[in-house]
Amino acid sequence: MNHSNHQTLTVNGGIYTICDGNGDKNISFSECYKCVTDAIAADGLSTFICEIPVLGWASCFASKSATCIVLSSVY
Repeated sequence: MNHSNHQTLTVNGGIYTICDGNGDKNISFSECYKCVTDAIAADGLSTFICEIPVLGWASCFASKSATCIVLSSVY
């Protein structure tokens, strides 16, 4: 784990400002998943890719889940 990067995000608010829905400085899996889903929805190309039946759904679900397992364990 890169502690300097974590420290930068903590000091600047970074990911907590964006994804910490309840403001407790702890990003749960569900908060992360909502944040990532919202980010994908804000980008047309990502939304298009994630809406491709089966392949898109599976890859987006797996990517979002893996990302949020890591982020929720670190933050």
